Amino acid sequence: MKTTLLSIILAATAVTTANAQSTLTGANMNPVHGDVFYSHSVDTNVSKGASGAGVTWNFTSLTENGIDTSYYVACDSTPYCDSFTGSNLAQTNMSGDYTYLSTTAAHYSSLGFYSGGMAFRNLDAHDVLQYPLAYGQNFSDPSLETYAPGFYHKQLDSTYYDAWGTLNLPGGVSYTNVARLHIVSYTTDSTVGYLNHGKSESYIWFKTGFHYPVFYIGYDTMGSASGVPYVSQVFYSVSKNPLAVQNVNEVHTKVDVFPNPATEIVHIRFNLANAVTAKIFITDATGRRVANLDSQLTNGDNDITYNTSVLSAGLYIVTLQTATGSVAQKLTIAK
Repeated sequence: MKTTLLSIILAATAVTTANAQSTLTGANMNPVHGDVFYSHSVDTNVSKGASGAGVTWNFTSLTENGIDTSYYVACDSTPYCDSFTGSNLAQTNMSGDYTYLSTTAAHYSSLGFYSGGMAFRNLDAHDVLQYPLAYGQNFSDPSLETYAPGFYHKQLDSTYYDAWGTLNLPGGVSYTNVARLHIVSYTTDSTVGYLNHGKSESYIWFKTGFHYPVFYIGYDTMGSASGVPYVSQVFYSVSKNPLAVQNVNEVHTKVDVFPNPATEIVHIRFNLANAVTAKIFITDATGRRVANLDSQLTNGDNDITYNTSVLSAGLYIVTLQTATGSVAQKLTIAK
């Protein structure tokens, strides 16, 4: 009888442990040198699902439409580390741009980025995560990023650990004990006296030991006359390349964007000699796609001209996406 009772107690303990919420810490969440992650963009016809404890989210039916790659390297192995005091890690997609990070037991923060021959520093570091973070807890973080004299980006993030449970993804991928964070962001972009205010929300699923979002849904209110948030970006991630068509050390074609900052016209130059299929688009600082330029793509050398006068002043991202990954360049539009 004692043996049977002990077995029942141990079994109950095992079930409780297997379905317990995870506490996010620097030890189980910070990316490290050598990490490589492949993010699969999927369709935006999706709902964020429920909040709370022990939730099951089913996203298995989502359709993939692109892939991007993120590499993490030691800061001192990059050309621009000295420009970002306090950084010990950098993230790149091998385009020549780097985001510089600081990872400690207390936080995972962005210190700024280097693009187009210029360093854009966060005067106030942007905390992506603060540790430890357990279910039901939250934190707020203000940050300030400078681009050039008269150009800056202010952001205030409020992060809530609002749910945990089981996450089911396309391709039969399933994770248990996943933490979901709900982030509300208020932004202000300044370009020599012109202010552009924005608000966005995101839901990000994290699995301890996997140093990158396993699933992401971004909502935006910009461009919505009703002010009702709409889904602007969705992706899920894996830590190995499922396509197996390119060595992770290969460098994608470089994309040149000029003039930068741009006022009326921007040129986007690159070569597609080895690309089978490709897409090129522009997104704003919240991830919302504001321009699709696919119709202008040709094999070989490309020189795409785009009229930037239709866009508001601020920071944008020009992305060239192929079946094996993507490269991106930051574009500042001045008025």
